[in-house]
This record gives sequence, structure tokens and C-alpha cells, in this order.
Amino acid sequence: MQVAAAPLFAPDCPLSGDPNPGNWGLRGGGDLVVFDWERFCRGAPALDLAAVVPSLGTSTAFLTIAEIYVDTVLMTPGGRVPDASRLAREIVLAKTWNAAELLAGFGPDALSQRPTVEWLRAHFPAWIQETAATTPTPT
Repeated sequence: MQVAAAPLFAPDCPLSGDPNPGNWGLRGGGDLVVFDWERFCRGAPALDLAAVVPSLGTSTAFLTIAEIYVDTVLMTPGGRVPDASRLAREIVLAKTWNAAELLAGFGPDALSQRPTVEWLRAHFPAWIQETAATTPTPT
């Protein structure tokens, strides 16, 4: 997985780095604005898209988000259009990386994260096996 995920960290495009809904808003004129720039970086779109999929996600959810993203890029002049099945697989890798990063960063002083960590410990292994078996491999 580490080798497969390496392309996620190539400086492909700007990312918010933490696209949860609390970090975004709309200006009075309807323009989208980012409030939290702490994790702003460059990388693969899958890194931000993984956070859009609720919980750990399903193969169907990953493919749906990938297809929506591809359709949006198609409407953007000069946008680089990825293959939806490849992007879905990258979103799975990014979601896995997010969960692993959270688990690795959990320390004894991070008690506020304990319910999330306990939930991940209980569900992550089965999710990995299920997702690996059901997410299409790009051709």
C-alpha cells in the first residue's frame, strides 16, 4: 500500500489538506472560501476527496465521489481529467492513509480522540479487507 500510495504525495494540485465542512464557507456573493489553511499543501485530489466520503466509506461511495469529481473537472477549462476508477482507488488509499495517520498519532494525552480510535480499531481491519476486495482495479 505504501508504494501504491506514493503518487498521492506528488505535488499535483493545491489541496486544503483538511476539507471538513467546518473549514469551508460561502462569502456573501456565493464564492467558496477556506477558513483553515493549517494543512494547505499540494498533492493528489484523492487526499481531499477521501475526507468527503463519510466514515470509512464503501466502494460505491468512492466511485460516486470520483465520478462527480471527473464530471466537475470536465467542465473546468484546462482541467486534467483522471480516470474515475483509478481515482476511486486513490481515494481508498487516501482514506486508508488518513486512518493510519490518526491511529499512529494517537497518544496518551489525546483522550478526546479515544472514541474515534476505539471505533477505528474495531472496524478498520474488516473495512480494509472488504474494500480491497470490492474496489475495482483500474485497467
